[in-house]
Amino acid sequence: MNTLTLLHMADLEQPPATNDRFTGRLDTHSTPGCEIYVAQEIREWQMGHLTLLGVTSLVPGYPHHGGTLEHWKSNPHWDLMRALRATHEQNGTVFWSHICSLPGAELPVGVALGLVDGVELLTWNDPTQFPNHWGPWESSGFSQAEFPVMRAMDLYYQFLNAGFRLPIGAGTDKFGEEIPLGSNRTYARVKGEANYTSWLAGVKAGTGFVTNCPMLELEVDGHQPGEVVNSPAPSG
Repeated sequence: MNTLTLLHMADLEQPPATNDRFTGRLDTHSTPGCEIYVAQEIREWQMGHLTLLGVTSLVPGYPHHGGTLEHWKSNPHWDLMRALRATHEQNGTVFWSHICSLPGAELPVGVALGLVDGVELLTWNDPTQFPNHWGPWESSGFSQAEFPVMRAMDLYYQFLNAGFRLPIGAGTDKFGEEIPLGSNRTYARVKGEANYTSWLAGVKAGTGFVTNCPMLELEVDGHQPGEVVNSPAPSG
């Protein structure tokens, strides 16, 4: 029997997160119309991956990869709920990184608690295809009928059908030459001046879309993305 141990940061010494590129403010390499900000990613191979945007200081206590995915990882499991709350305490935005990289066991918990501001649906692989990490199921002993593997798109619509308003984001997740940097992008309709802050607010409000090629615009009964369309109850 495999035992999963979740370590709460309050029970451990919390080493500071370090990154010599992170300043918590606009990067000096920015140019007019191209603002650069360094954010924070937390990677936990079973609980899920997080992208923490708009944070002014790094969330401590997550010094390296957490958990195990395959035989080549043997790290303690990190509880991600503290990172979600710590990000919101400094008015940051939490996006769940590449939900195609299942299992992401704490994603439903974070969504239900209102601690996840959006999910990164489009990355280097196709969200309509099966997850990119098969190992946990291949070694689980279950058949796919007993332990069905959901595609990222299927999982996203499960959250929508459960009543959660969950904005989407996109990213390159570039680790090699198989994908161009910035090939997947997130666009949002902003209010006021177009800058990183207004863009992030638009993304969080769900006013945009993700794409790797076409530019899309749509309206439903005069409403734009991010707005609520109230339809009359069905009759009969």
